[in-house]
Amino acid sequence: MSRRLLASPKLRFRKYLECGPSASSGQAEFAHGFARARCDDCGDDFLVAFSCKGRGVCPSCSTRRMAEAAAHLSDHVFPRLPVRRWVLSVPKRLRYYLQRDRGALNAALRIFLSVVRQSLQTHCPGAANADPASLRLGAVAFIHRFGSSLNTHVHSHVCVVDGVFEALPEGVEALPDWEMTSQSAPDYPDDQRTPW
Repeated sequence: MSRRLLASPKLRFRKYLECGPSASSGQAEFAHGFARARCDDCGDDFLVAFSCKGRGVCPSCSTRRMAEAAAHLSDHVFPRLPVRRWVLSVPKRLRYYLQRDRGALNAALRIFLSVVRQSLQTHCPGAANADPASLRLGAVAFIHRFGSSLNTHVHSHVCVVDGVFEALPEGVEALPDWEMTSQSAPDYPDDQRTPW
């Protein structure tokens, strides 16, 4: 393996070791920087350790980012329809090429999304009467470049709305995939839904 390939996980792991909120002792680590805060109500001072703001290795920062991304997608991006998570994982022999060639990674993700879109179109009752060229997929992809043991493992987690969208002159109409949804997704009330 080349040094360039290992630089990213090594750098992320070093930043994790310096992260204040996720110190292994359970105590905040102030050696790498902190901010002093003061409560206006009671007047107490307290110190807040700087975080690494990393992605992937630090459980504290990764959990915070994941919660922020989930809240944003749920509140501002996805419509009030069920969302399903799909994972694209490739054989080990292909991971080397996808790690180094962004074009190949993008092509693999496009092929995967086109297969998901075709599957949703065939299962969606409202899509049978629509023009196939006007149907679109609602999806957000998260590309991961290494696995939990810091090994090179390119894979994608894709959040896909269960259904397709039809582009009409007066706007966009959602065509939910009730057949697939009713088989495996629980029945959520309108005010309670999960993005994952």
